[in-house]
Amino acid sequence: MKQQTPVATLLREQATRGQIKILDAAISEAESRRTPIYIVGGAVRDLLSGGFAGDLDLVTEGDGVKIARGIAANLGARFSAHKRFGTATVSLGDSYVDFASARQESYSAPAVLPSVGPGTLEQDLARRDFSVNAMAVSLWPNQGTELIDPFNGRSDLDSNTLEVLHPKSFIDDPTRILRAIRLESKSALRLSSQAVDLVRDALQQGVFDLLSGDRLRSEIEQLFDTPSDIRAIVTRLAELYLLPTLSPTLAFTSTQMEWFERLAMARTALDSMNFETKPPTWWLIYLFVLTSTLEHAERVGLARRLSIQSEQAEFLATGPEKFYKLESELGTPDLPPHRVDEILRESKPEEVVLLLASGNFAVRNWVTKWQQELRSVALAISGEDLLAEGFEPGPWIGRALDAVRNARLDGNIETEAELEFALDHLASRSDRN
Repeated sequence: MKQQTPVATLLREQATRGQIKILDAAISEAESRRTPIYIVGGAVRDLLSGGFAGDLDLVTEGDGVKIARGIAANLGARFSAHKRFGTATVSLGDSYVDFASARQESYSAPAVLPSVGPGTLEQDLARRDFSVNAMAVSLWPNQGTELIDPFNGRSDLDSNTLEVLHPKSFIDDPTRILRAIRLESKSALRLSSQAVDLVRDALQQGVFDLLSGDRLRSEIEQLFDTPSDIRAIVTRLAELYLLPTLSPTLAFTSTQMEWFERLAMARTALDSMNFETKPPTWWLIYLFVLTSTLEHAERVGLARRLSIQSEQAEFLATGPEKFYKLESELGTPDLPPHRVDEILRESKPEEVVLLLASGNFAVRNWVTKWQQELRSVALAISGEDLLAEGFEPGPWIGRALDAVRNARLDGNIETEAELEFALDHLASRSDRN
């Protein structure tokens, strides 16, 4: 049998220079304190599967935050503590490593946050979600030469299987089901038939109804922000009968599938578009499409269920009606370019994205033209040029400049005619000074 490359060796081959410096400092710190320290969880899984993404978690049976603070001081690195979770991060440049103390958890009731206390490495691994995430390798004392694998995670990884650690796993924490789908979307891993049966058992017990809105929304955000095929993610949600846990009548239809397909084609183009305010919120876009067939009252109820606040809740609740109105306006025959510019400038980034994925070819063309040409049209003249011509300051100056830009957008004038057009506009105004 071919000898496996030690995980620590794989890590040094794939980690950044900054991470290696932090790792070496962690080994020295652990040795000086005589405190074992381990690589754990997703990093071990990814290194063994050849897909290391750069996230690195270390666990110690001592005080992880104190160890991280000492490492940061020795390296002159940045240190940040996360008191709520008992974790810390050490950063060098763009590289970082997360530290935590080993802990144990217990659940007093289904779907509630667990009680947490100090624990051993074995207890820390036992509290995790899947066997492939319950592996560890010692950085000190034995320098990563041996895989710690109490739940046969390596075997499950080799067979691309997601297996829970105990039968009540999804009842204790139903968000693990959504994390499973997220893992499936990013890898070849797949829930075992036994795990799927446990998903159904958990759903029959109504555990999702016991989750807080904040926890459920957080998992939905992470799931829908995954840069994987959203169609596969939603298909899996439907296969596992999870959509009704969000809203009783929610289903995945061919209309939604087509919209997701257009979004997938548009996303590459969208990556190169620089939004003037803020980038679009992708999880909200996908949730919008998924829930667009629901009645308004159901969308309002879902926004409340997920504790979605303010503008995002309004977008989800009233978005479809507004979207179809915008789509209809942009699809109007002979629409002048300046009106396209007005519509899209007043639209949310998420609405612009959805319009780019519209089923109306003319609408998609207008959004593309706006992003590539219309939006960047700038005038050669300014308000100062008009004031220099003897006009007094006032709102008419801004209106004149708007009229000039509209004329430029519509192709009615060229750059060299801007000043003359603006002066003619001001001269014809009844409110001129």
